[in-house]
Order: sequence, then structure tokens, then C-alpha cells
Amino acid sequence: MDKTLSKRSAALQKYGVEKLSASPGKTYWYNKMAQVRPDCTFDRFELYCAEQKPIVGRLQNLAEQIIGKGDQILSQEFPFAHGRIMFLTSDPGYGKTHLVEAVINHVADKRPELLSKMVLSRGNFLHDHMTAACDYGGASVIIIDDIFSEHQSIESLHPATDLKSFMHFITMLYERRLFALITSNFRLMGEDGGLLGRVPLCDNVGRVLSRCKQVLASSGEIIL
Repeated sequence: MDKTLSKRSAALQKYGVEKLSASPGKTYWYNKMAQVRPDCTFDRFELYCAEQKPIVGRLQNLAEQIIGKGDQILSQEFPFAHGRIMFLTSDPGYGKTHLVEAVINHVADKRPELLSKMVLSRGNFLHDHMTAACDYGGASVIIIDDIFSEHQSIESLHPATDLKSFMHFITMLYERRLFALITSNFRLMGEDGGLLGRVPLCDNVGRVLSRCKQVLASSGEIIL
């Protein structure tokens, strides 16, 4: 293992603790940062088509933005002016997870202590938000890889469980002004309505849908 890879791996193990407490009195028990593969980088991403190249650039720019905001993220409870979501979607196997891990590794290389304010969630979304919004241990940057991966179709998302959890998450993101990078095999918006098209099934007044559109305004959905 070369020195860069070794240093990156050490940072992931040091800061990627499963029990994350990024703020006093707040704990998240399922942080998966230590699972990140240290060899997943932007340089090693294999393009499936030329159209993916600018998307890789956008995610690399995102990593640089996180690094550039580092002092505020480390010292302030609310380092961002407003909540924001970048939603990366594609069919399975197009490299979403690789790019998510490349973002994390880029931060680990340049400012590893920021990982203590970031969380990676995999496979726990429904559990995290079933009864109330999860605070993710007080992390300011939330990365959710493959949201709703246990479902085969948008139609199978249940209003009382899955969609309710999504509503809790959007409300928390909006109120705490957090940044979230989310990947999914499902579209957020699409011909079938996507995830947002299902939200009105349990959002009778449209408040959550309105908030979701606000946090999507500056980044939005990216189709890989």
C-alpha cells in the first residue's frame, strides 16, 4: 500500500467510527465511514459514457466545497445558510457508490478531521427515521448511499413507513440547515413522479414537498 493510500485508510479508521458523536449529546450508532474503500477516487472512476465526465467534475467540486467550508463545519453547529440536497440517481452498476466514496476520500486526503463532522449511512434509512428524524450524531454533512435499496419499485414505498421516514428526513434537513448527498436507483423526479411524486400520499398540506423543492434548488437531481 502506497503512502497516500495508507494515510487515507488511517483517516477513515480514525474518524469513521461507527458510534458518531459530532455534537455534544447527540449520537449516531450506524456510521459506515470505515467501510469506505480507500482506493475509490475520482481518478480511478471508469466512465461508462462521455456524459458522465462533467458529473464526476461536479462531485469533485462538491468535495472541494466541503473542504473550503471546513473551518465553519468544524466550529459551528449550523455552518450552512440553508439545507441542501444533491441527489445522484442511475440504474444499478453505474458507479454511484464509487463516486460517493471518492468524495469522502478526497476530503480524507486534504482535511481528514472533517470526517468527524460527516456521516455515511447505508441500509438504515427507514430505521433511522421511522418514528422521528434522526440527528445523525450532530453531523453537518450527511451521505446516504442507496436510499430505499430494499425496494424494487417506487410503487412499493409505503406511505406510513417509507414515505413518512423521508418526510421526517426532509424536515430535519430543512430545519437544521444540513447538506445531504444521496444516491438511489430511483428517480427523485421522473415520468412516474419519482420519490417526490409519492410524497403527497402522506403530506396532505404540501409543506414537506415545498421544503424538499427548496433544499433541492441549488443542486438538485443528477442522473449518472
